[in-house]
Amino acid sequence: MTESKRLVIQVDRVASLAEAMRFRDAGADLIGVALEADPRFADDRFVAAEVASSIRDAVGADRTVAILPDTFSYDDLDARLDRLLALRPGMVQVTRSGLPGGYEEAAWDEGARVLVDGVDMGDTYGSVVEDGDPASYLRDRLRSIEAYRPPFIHVDVAYPNPDPWRFLTEVAPRFPDECLQVAHVAAATREFPLLLNLAGLTPDTVVPFVRAFPDARGFFGRLGPPKGGGATSSPEDLLAVLRVLPQ
Repeated sequence: MTESKRLVIQVDRVASLAEAMRFRDAGADLIGVALEADPRFADDRFVAAEVASSIRDAVGADRTVAILPDTFSYDDLDARLDRLLALRPGMVQVTRSGLPGGYEEAAWDEGARVLVDGVDMGDTYGSVVEDGDPASYLRDRLRSIEAYRPPFIHVDVAYPNPDPWRFLTEVAPRFPDECLQVAHVAAATREFPLLLNLAGLTPDTVVPFVRAFPDARGFFGRLGPPKGGGATSSPEDLLAVLRVLPQ
């Protein structure tokens, strides 16, 4: 990583003001709050408008990321936009499958930056088996997102594997025509503003993981268990990782 860059650390789906402050004090630069239930997760880590506002006031609007779920309905669009615009966060986080849409357009109209979530290994793997070019597929996917000029793009490097570092270093090299390799992701970090997922990493594996991607803009963690399994992060697990995260 060049000296002009500093790692950006984001923690998503905080559930209370106290939790937000713990992660801020542990080094998180961006605090993500889910404004609605997210069908991708098997929990209820979303917050009422009052809680979201208290978090924004405590950490600052520029460090607050409003997370919008991977759902869309014109029936309640106005109410959803009202909640979003009342919070006035510095960023709005949407999924790749949600681009473009009313949320994003409203966020841009209000001057918020739109962060894009949802590029993952499982998604990529299923699409590259036929053509055998995972590096090209990842690059094309990121270029399509970059057209929206997001400040950051989330990438789940080895989703849904519960041990991403082992997968990248021991499993993926045996399937070069089907799986993303460390070198593929490292090359993408030099071209795109990527935040890489910390889910499944431990205090022992996070250091080699971070050092494998010196040009990444930063890293992020999602709190809570995803439906269907895969790597997950509890607050205590993620705090332990952040404490040893190289800067």
